[in-house]
Amino acid sequence: MDVLLLPHKQGVLATLVQHVDRMKFERYKEVCQKYGGRFSADEHGYVFGLSNIYGAYRTFQAKNLLVEFEKSFGTIVQTLNQNVADCSIRIKGSSLFPFQLKGSMWLAASNKRLLSDQMGLGKTVQVLMAYPNEGKCMVICPASLKGVWHDECKRWRPDLTPIVLRGVGGFRLPQKNELIIVNYDIIPEHIEKGEMWKISLAADEAHYLKGNAKVKRVKSFRLMSDEILKNGGSVWLATGTPMLNKPPELWNVLRCARLAEEAFGGWYSFVQLFGGYKGAFGGWEWSIPDRDKVAKNLSPVMLRRLRKDVMPELPTKMYRTITVDIDKEFRAKFDESIKDLNLDQAIEETIANRRSSPEFKKLSEAFKLLTEAKIPRLLELIEMFEDSGEPVIVFSAHVKPIEVLGERKGWMSIKGDTTSNNRMDAVRLFQEGKLKGIALTIGAGGIGLTLTRGHQVIFLDLAWTPTLNEQAEDRAVRIGQTKGVIVTRIIADHVIDRRVVELLSEKQYLIQQTTG
Repeated sequence: MDVLLLPHKQGVLATLVQHVDRMKFERYKEVCQKYGGRFSADEHGYVFGLSNIYGAYRTFQAKNLLVEFEKSFGTIVQTLNQNVADCSIRIKGSSLFPFQLKGSMWLAASNKRLLSDQMGLGKTVQVLMAYPNEGKCMVICPASLKGVWHDECKRWRPDLTPIVLRGVGGFRLPQKNELIIVNYDIIPEHIEKGEMWKISLAADEAHYLKGNAKVKRVKSFRLMSDEILKNGGSVWLATGTPMLNKPPELWNVLRCARLAEEAFGGWYSFVQLFGGYKGAFGGWEWSIPDRDKVAKNLSPVMLRRLRKDVMPELPTKMYRTITVDIDKEFRAKFDESIKDLNLDQAIEETIANRRSSPEFKKLSEAFKLLTEAKIPRLLELIEMFEDSGEPVIVFSAHVKPIEVLGERKGWMSIKGDTTSNNRMDAVRLFQEGKLKGIALTIGAGGIGLTLTRGHQVIFLDLAWTPTLNEQAEDRAVRIGQTKGVIVTRIIADHVIDRRVVELLSEKQYLIQQTTG
């Protein structure tokens, strides 16, 4: 053995055994420096990032240096494209699961890829560990997640300085050993081009880029992405829901890292695989996709693992539905508000995201009434959990129920206007056992948060986009959850509420046929 590779808090430590000749020492030094190694006198070796493990390993071999790994660690490196044993790598007091290390290495092996692991499997840490040593790094994420990225960077990558940018005028590029954290809303519309764009960029919750090139955030991101790739940088996308509603959203997300054509060749090949056809009014309609062929085309550019496959011990979800009566006065108001609607058409158009129609506006106002009518029944259910000391997580697509619960003793709420600091405080207090419950709007609290102290999740109503509901459920189904999660949906005793749940379930099935 000439070189020993060990896990290190900043990536990999390559140490040289004592009795080697000068020629081997020079070869060892050359390889370490080539792959960004930084000499550490304290560690008696070179430290380099996870992104360089595989290349360094192969080059050591090519230069006739025998390499040995710390147990388990070597298994992962040598079986990069295979299943790995049940082991973990210790880094800074925490551990990477084997599938997470494999995901980091998969990202780092290419300058453009999509990580699409199911929610709760740690996409943030995988991206962080894929960033290069002494890199110029940036992540673009929803504003509500900037604090999460800051804290996770401190935990997993102490060699990087996390810097949160605020305000349109505050945008700047990262310097060496920096992680710039910026939200989608302040990406500049115009950029100065040049080599300074040779950076490592990640887009978290990349389904925010599902719109076409006319959407400001998409247009701005593509401008940055193209310049980064042109100058030798990297662009990684991360989202557990690359397609929220329709196949074109997946195409648009992939295009943001120049992956769409690489995966499918062209738009018409994509349409064919997804069962697309021209509708009566000229737009595209979609049927059940050719799932096997879609998966085969996506596999070179997209990595997706499911909880049941990589972490079968992680508790699964169980569902139950509670049907509740609503007050006669509320029922009368609701029925009056929908009497002139073609209900089936209005519901289907709303779920299909045709939200500019008058039907959508009328239906939304009607369901706002229906949701408020269920609040008394929700409070009764919550009192039962409080009496038994059971922490509760409540979601609603509407603000009023969340405000009502936020004013309840021992509760806090997260809405669209909740500041980042208050958001993190609410999550921390809930996780520490200092709250009886936490109430969140699906839009504001459905992504990026970890609420594993609770295993009772209640939905007073549902978002029109089924994957948003699934994302919200998964705030509790994450690493750290020790119980099976019970998802309770409160349904009003009205045919319309039941019909909405039925249609959303059908839509979710179509999405699962595409992404797994």
